[in-house]
Amino acid sequence: MNKMKSHMDDTLSDIIISSELKENILNSTVNKPSKNHHFSAKRAVCLLAAIILIFSTVTTAFASVNPTANNIVYSVNPQLAQFLYPINKTCEKQGIRLTVLEAINDDRNIIAYFTLEDTEGKGRVNERLDLCDSYGVDGPTVYNVSFESYDEKTGKALYCMTANGSKKMSGKMNSFKINTLMSNKKIYNYFNTDFDLSIVKTNPQTAPMSDYESYSNNVFDTILLPDTMDIAITDFVSVSNIGFIDGRLHIQTKWKKSFDNHGWFALSEKGKSFSEENTVSYEMQYIHTEEDKKASGNNYFVKHIEYAFDISPEDLEKYELWANLTEDGEFIEDEWKVDFRLAKSDRLELTDNLENIAEKVEISNIGLYIEKYQGNPEDCTVSVKMKDNSVFNISTFTNNESENYSNTEWSLSTVLGSYIDINEISSVTMNGKIIYEQ
Repeated sequence: MNKMKSHMDDTLSDIIISSELKENILNSTVNKPSKNHHFSAKRAVCLLAAIILIFSTVTTAFASVNPTANNIVYSVNPQLAQFLYPINKTCEKQGIRLTVLEAINDDRNIIAYFTLEDTEGKGRVNERLDLCDSYGVDGPTVYNVSFESYDEKTGKALYCMTANGSKKMSGKMNSFKINTLMSNKKIYNYFNTDFDLSIVKTNPQTAPMSDYESYSNNVFDTILLPDTMDIAITDFVSVSNIGFIDGRLHIQTKWKKSFDNHGWFALSEKGKSFSEENTVSYEMQYIHTEEDKKASGNNYFVKHIEYAFDISPEDLEKYELWANLTEDGEFIEDEWKVDFRLAKSDRLELTDNLENIAEKVEISNIGLYIEKYQGNPEDCTVSVKMKDNSVFNISTFTNNESENYSNTEWSLSTVLGSYIDINEISSVTMNGKIIYEQ
């Protein structure tokens, strides 16, 4: 399909002409007699289309010649910025303005850049603003939003969202939404807790980890018995037990109900400035007691975290307990929503030379999709070689579980984060086998 025609079709379909404008055009043409000319309905339709074209061309031209949005994105991703198409649509609620700047998509994936700013000057938007995992676009099931930059002069925070796991997104209207923001999180950078380590017991009360739940992999078989003490570190985290298990110092902490209060603890050598080189290595385990589970809900959680430090009782007196903590800030809830049309996209479909590997491989400008992959998804590797001899090596994929066909056939996809001109692909190698060569 002609790309210019496709672009014009998309642009025209988004333009709304008021009934008054339509009536004025018709009254000035079809409905108005002319002394010198016969003005047909066909010509009126052509004039209407021309006016629409003028409106759409002016809108597109302004977006193209205004480099502000592209300059922001170019500063963080110059390789991709030149291929993004402009959106520049905004939504403002409670003095927070969302602007979707630019995007690029294929049939299954989307990369979009957007900014947030506080138009009321209350300082709610900065590099610590938390989007609370409340963002998304229609269709995809896997999202990632990365903070890119914050401009103190403009008060704008720039983010990049990647999303995959959808189908037939190309050319469709889409909605980008955010529902919850958290501003002004309180960050307590590493500080000396002044905790009295002399109270540590060599034979503390313990419990099997199997008696409790965790939303992380089990690191320990045996943990400290929860809540045998309550020694505050701050007003939202306390030490709930401490002692040696199997030659390592275990420190168990209890965290009060929150959306995302979190942090880390460290044992640092006395008399030296704090640095990673002067700290003791450790492992950590999240723990949910029955009381934690009962108190959690509506995106708020109570938890215990247990740390195990590689240090002996004899060396403990040489160290101090330090902490690095983050506390919830202020929540802003609303619906920030921006609608825009996704671009048409091209893709290279490969079905040959895939025996005993997969049924189909699709490569687009920004993503790769593998249908019915046979084998261990973690062992899948794809190399895309370009005509200029540059190579894209891909070894990390999202396992689209909703599309899995069996325990031995998988649906895999990935967003590249950069741009591939599929017309410039020289060859594609999958698991060491050439599956496409031009």
